[in-house]
Formats: sequence, structure tokens, C-alpha cells
Amino acid sequence: MPKSSRNDRLGDAGERDARRLLRARAWPRPGSDAAIRVVDLFAGAGGMSLGAFLAAHRLGRPLEIPLAVEFDDAIAAIYRRNLGRFMPAGAPGVVSAPVESVFDGSLGTPATTTERLHEIGIGRIDLLVGGPPCQGNSDLNNHTRRHDGRNRLYERMARAAEILRPRAVLIENVPPVVHDRGGIVDRAERALLEQGYTVAHAVAQLERLGAPQRRRRHLLVALEGVSTERLDALVEEIETGFLVKPRSVRWAIQDLLGRSEPPGSGGFDAAAEPSPDNLRRLRWFDRHPGCMVLPDSQRPPCHRDGSHSYKTIYGRLAWDEPAQTITTGYGSMGQGRYVHPEESRTITPHEAARLQTFPDFFRFDGTARRTVWAKAIGNAVPPLPWSEVVGSLLRVLESVEDDATAAHRLGRSPAPLPTPRGRDVPAVRGALPPGRTGRRHRPATRVPGPRSDRG
Repeated sequence: MPKSSRNDRLGDAGERDARRLLRARAWPRPGSDAAIRVVDLFAGAGGMSLGAFLAAHRLGRPLEIPLAVEFDDAIAAIYRRNLGRFMPAGAPGVVSAPVESVFDGSLGTPATTTERLHEIGIGRIDLLVGGPPCQGNSDLNNHTRRHDGRNRLYERMARAAEILRPRAVLIENVPPVVHDRGGIVDRAERALLEQGYTVAHAVAQLERLGAPQRRRRHLLVALEGVSTERLDALVEEIETGFLVKPRSVRWAIQDLLGRSEPPGSGGFDAAAEPSPDNLRRLRWFDRHPGCMVLPDSQRPPCHRDGSHSYKTIYGRLAWDEPAQTITTGYGSMGQGRYVHPEESRTITPHEAARLQTFPDFFRFDGTARRTVWAKAIGNAVPPLPWSEVVGSLLRVLESVEDDATAAHRLGRSPAPLPTPRGRDVPAVRGALPPGRTGRRHRPATRVPGPRSDRG
């Protein structure tokens, strides 16, 4: 799609709708057309699934999630409370277990007993999504970066695709994942190509897709029965985005001014209680309005005189700029630019959730443990920009269906493309010549990732 049409798509009315959605306290009414069926692995609190719901809702279609896997029981409980409404009867639902214990077979081998058990009740899948742990590839990880054992979890997404055969696969991670010493992205891509998918890479700047924070993510995109031309157009749309001017901190959280509870009180609208040293630093900001970065004289010795590479820590958010990447450390001024733009405190869990684009109807208050909130919010995939990615992908799949239907009506439907496990996928106009089966290798764009400890 041309860049101008994407940038003009929302307009003032669309921006007001997006702000209204972020502040809504009731879930939008689901659509009534055929359901979009999604499986979510490494699901966390549910940012990807919520984004898929919002994308399906814009298309007038309901969402069904027959399987979501999250190993942390407390975070799985947040997912279940919010997204359990989309679990069809008889499906596995939310499984609180490591993904590698659910999809435990080796790539290219028959389904294991465990995999066959989890297949029961899942049925047709449109979209498989997942954000494998990215701490092993994060620029904040100075110890095991690029050769962390957790990185191998990435290829479990390709194994799940081999078992479930979804129409599309989206794998999200930090951009440095492509530099992993074990070649996990290459291995997953190769496996998906062997399964008959068309595969491409994208690096998305989420502030261009509606996030009020600067956040870059690598996406491995695999589609079944889609030409390389259509996949190229999808990648360009994702990478271009639709916002000329990113949304700001003010856009996300200004209406929460005055709602904060006393720091350290433990509520969702309460900031963390600062240490005596950090309280002194917060008071320095009070005495120096307009200053956004703490001077060396006020910093710990290890963060003075340019001796540390993380320049945004001990900083204050600006009302009219996007936030820096929200991580699990949003409650500590020593872990990022997380001091409130106006008040003498760090941001609250509620404000961090808003900056991650979780609407108010998504409830985190099933637990009062701040550590759970930090992981659930800081590690999440922001749902609003994710809904843009999923929405673009769903429109491509719908266009393929429309083309196949039109060709069939005209009596000139081309031969189907063969895929594993005996399934046939209609060929599309503009598909590649025989012998290439719609497969494609697109080298990953080498773009430095954000300094984030997860996703």
C-alpha cells in the first residue's frame, strides 16, 4: 500500500477513537462473521492475543483462541482472566507449562504423544503467534548475549507450525536475534520453508504503528499460499507504518494525572517507593523543572562521566515525545527514563500498561504482586501496534481467499500448491513458477535493537 494512504488512514477521528479505546473500561463487542482462530505461544499476559482480537474486531470477525501457552502461573492467570472468554469449548485453552514441553518433538519428525494430545480440540488455525524469550539477545544482556540457551526456544515456533499447520505464522523478537550464534532464525526460517510457507523478515518500529514509545522488533513472517509479491507488500506496509508523528506520553497517560496512590502502597496506580538516594534524585528534578536528564553529580559513580553506555537511565519522560522502550524495570529510575513527566515519582504500573497500549478494560488487578505486574507489563508485546501488524496480515489472507473464489467462479482456478500432511492450498495469481512452490528467503534487515530486557 502506498505510504501516503497509510499515513492518512486514521486522521483526527481515528486518533480520537484510538484514545477512547485506550481509556475504555468495557471490552468491544465481538464481530459476528467467521472467527479468526489464533494459537499464542510464550503468551505472557496476552498482548499478542489482544492485538489479534482488536484486528479481528475491525474486520467484523470474532476471535477464538483454542490454545495459549505461558509457563508462569501468575501471568497465565492474568491471560486467562482477560482472554479466557475467547477459548472455545473442548479446546486445551490456557496451558501453564513451558512451550518446549507442549511441542516437544524434533523438527521434521512425526508428532509425539504429547503433541497429539494437545492437537485434540484445536482444529483449524489461521494464525500462530509467539514471542520467545529475548533476554538472550537483548542489548541489556551483557553476560550471555547471542549464545544464551533460551534462544533455542525460538525454533519451537517452527515445530508448532509443523504440527498445527496454521495459515500464517508471526514470530516476534528483538532485532539482534538475527545475530544469534546458533543461527536460530535461519533454522526456523529453513524449517518453515520446508513446510511450504513463503517467508520474509521485517523490522517494525512500533512508534510508527501506534505505540507511544520507541520500540523496534524483528518479525519473522510466514504465510501459506501467498505470492512473494504480496508478502513483499505486507513487509513494506509493516516497516513503513502509518504515523508520520508518533504518539506521545501525553497521548497515553495525561488523563491519569492526580490518580496516583502513595508510592509504595502497592496499588496499580502507585509508583514504587524510592530508596533514600533516589528520593534525593527525584527532589533534584523538582528543583530543576525542564531538566530531563540527571547530571553526573547526582548519579551513582558507575553512571558518571560517560563510563556507562546506557544514557537514558535516571531520566525524566517528556510529555510530548514517545517514551523509551518500556521494560520490566519501569518502576526504577536506575533502569531507564521512567521518572514521571510532572510528578515526583517513577511511573505507575497503570501508566506503564497504558504506554504499552493495554486498554483499561484489560485487567491486571487479579494479583497485587508488583513483580508479577512488572513482568506481565514490561515483557508484553504492545497490543495496539500488534493489531496493525495482524490486521495487515489478515487483509492479505482475505485477498488470497477472494482471488481463489473469483478464479473458481470463472472456471480457471490453477492447480493447488502441495503442502505437507496432505493439505492443498489454492495457488494465487502471480505465484512463482513451478519448482519454487512459493518459497522465498529474504535476508534479515540488520537494524540495531532497542535496549530492552524482553519484548
